[in-house]
This record gives sequence, structure tokens and C-alpha cells, in this order.
Amino acid sequence: MKRKSLCFFLIINISFALFAGSLTDILEHDSVIDFNAREFVRDGKTFLEVSGLCGSSSMSVSKIDINRKSSVISIKVFVSILHSKNASGRFEREIEIPENVTSIVFGKNEYEIWNRASPFRLGTLVKGGKIASGTTLVSYESPFSETRYEFTSDRGGTIKYYSLEYVNECESFPHGIMETEEGSGKFLYDSDSGKLTVDGKHMGNIAFLPSGEPKLLYRPSDAFTRIPTKEKNAVSAWVDPNDSKKSTYTFYADGTFKGPLSFNDVKDSYTEEDSIVRLSYAMLPSFTYLLHDGNRLYRIVDFISITDEKIHLNETPRELRTYPFN
Repeated sequence: MKRKSLCFFLIINISFALFAGSLTDILEHDSVIDFNAREFVRDGKTFLEVSGLCGSSSMSVSKIDINRKSSVISIKVFVSILHSKNASGRFEREIEIPENVTSIVFGKNEYEIWNRASPFRLGTLVKGGKIASGTTLVSYESPFSETRYEFTSDRGGTIKYYSLEYVNECESFPHGIMETEEGSGKFLYDSDSGKLTVDGKHMGNIAFLPSGEPKLLYRPSDAFTRIPTKEKNAVSAWVDPNDSKKSTYTFYADGTFKGPLSFNDVKDSYTEEDSIVRLSYAMLPSFTYLLHDGNRLYRIVDFISITDEKIHLNETPRELRTYPFN
């Protein structure tokens, strides 16, 4: 009698386990609604926030398993029909990405949602670098303005702002440009990060070419992060997590892209060199630029370069200036 009872108990338990197993599943990428994988940096560490909604309204998330094998992190979201009253089909999880992790995959089919390798291949962004005392950097916000950073030490110096006026070339103005100083201030420079601060305000970080030449200013916080894409021939897709409109860029294998200023059915093209992505919108008269470090795209604040050209100041009081323009 005891043996029959034990057998009956085992049969019931096995049956229940099989039944319960048939009511659970592991989510795959293509069965998730509004899937999102957003990379961000916090306290110097890189994280990936993964979120979405189960495509089946009858199932809820029961658990999330995160495992690492070698350099790959695997995420499995388990869903089940058997769930508590307050359970939901929505999931969200932050995952820290160690430096030696190269890939993150989702589901049993291991759909890749993040990869450390860059979809861009030319050049490498150099974050920060030493700038010697006596160096002058110059940037031009427009054809009529100039900003100079005069390093009096390797940690900072004086910033000067000039307006530009175009005149006939002469001995006093050999390049046909007359500068008028409009203001000045002090700046600090951190060579480790490239951070440039003017009178306490963060202006941006200097990025250097692989050759060591300072090239441009960008803000690390003003970045697009990579998101998964299933669009045909797409190399990579990017989103601005801080933009309520969710501005995106999608780059394709044939050298074309779609961006916030693209029009439907109009082919916009891009090239890349030394970590700088040059965007050519077919409907715009000039290029726009982005900077990349492999897993982020940054908006460029301004291009910057070393100069040894002298300033040719306009010494005439503003109300008395009369000169022939070209």
C-alpha cells in the first residue's frame, strides 16, 4: 500500500512539473514589444539597461537570469501563465558591463543586443592628452567669431574672444582679417580627461587625433547610444536617451544613413575618418559632424586646432572705423 502511495505521489509531482513547464517560456527578442537596450555611464562604470514587454498578454515575468560565460553575458527573461495577481509582463534590468565583456545576448537564441566592437572602423578617439604651456588653440563658431585658448601652463590659461571683420589685404592686415577683442576669461584644463572649464563652466572635452593633435570639443554627456536594429542592411542604430523625441541615426552598409534631418526616400550619405563621422544631408547645403568612440556617438561642440598665427587687432575706436570691404 505504501509503495502504491509513493508511486502515485511521484506520478502527480512529475505530471505537475511537466504541466507547469508547458506554461512557462523564455522570451526571445522578436517576441518582446518595445524592446530597448540603452547603454549609459554612472560613476565611471558602464551599464546596459534592458527593458520591454512580453508580447503575450496572458503571461507575466517570473524571473530574470543573468549569466556570464567567458566574455559574453547572457540574459534570459522567464515568463509564465502561472503568476501572482500583481505580476506584469513588463521587465527592466540594469546590467553592469565589465571591461573584459565583449558581447551581451538575449534569450535562448542568443540574439546579440550589445557588442563592444565598433561598427565604425577608421581611427580611434583619444580622450584627453597633454598640451604644453605656450600653446594656443583656436576655434571658430562662425565666419565672424574666433576663440583662442592661450595656455600659460599645462593646466590652463587665458581664453580670449574676438569678432572678425574682413578688409582689404594690407601691411597691417596681411590676411584681410581684422580682429577685435570682445572679452576674456580664465580656463582650466584636465589632461587626463581632456575636460575644459571656462570660469567654472564646463565647455567640453578635447578629443585628439591618434597622432596626438587636438581636433575638437565634445561633451561626454551629450551622446547617442547604440540600440538593436533588425532593419535590412543596417550596420548600426543609435538613439539619444535624453531626447523626448528619441532622435535616432541608422547607418547602412552602402554608406547611407537616416538621421533627424532626413527626408523619406532621400539618400543621405556618410563617411568616417579618424573617429569623425561626416554626415551629408542631401537637402542641406553643408556637412554636419559626429564623433564616435565605438559604442557612442557624440555631438561635436566645435572643431579646435593649434595656431601660431598672430592677432591683427583693430585699434580704431568702434565709432570711428571706416575701411573698404572686399
